[in-house]
Amino acid sequence: MGRVSSELVELGHEIVAQMAHELVSGARALHMQLLASRFYEAVKAELEHTPRDRPTVRGVLAASADQCRRSATNGTLPPLMLVELRAAVAMLTGRSPQGSLPPIRSTRPLLRVVQGGRA
Repeated sequence: MGRVSSELVELGHEIVAQMAHELVSGARALHMQLLASRFYEAVKAELEHTPRDRPTVRGVLAASADQCRRSATNGTLPPLMLVELRAAVAMLTGRSPQGSLPPIRSTRPLLRVVQGGRA
């Protein structure tokens, strides 16, 4: 079985981390799409340069590119874009998205509804 380049995986991790930081900072969808497009273009380039005699690697790259496209078309909300891009990067490593990448940490307070009635 072949492998995807470690540079591509590293780029994916870097972009996901940058997107997570931007998400916490309140980035807009367009800014998130621009960040994600760097990874998408890198995946496409590696797919084009991967020989046809490496179908497993080509399949992983194609699936990751499809996931990136899904992020651009369905992910109008920045948190959804990040989830989709995390999944695209995880495909390259063969791991689950949650196990391979750091969780999103928000600096915003968590508000909860307290159940109860009037006394």
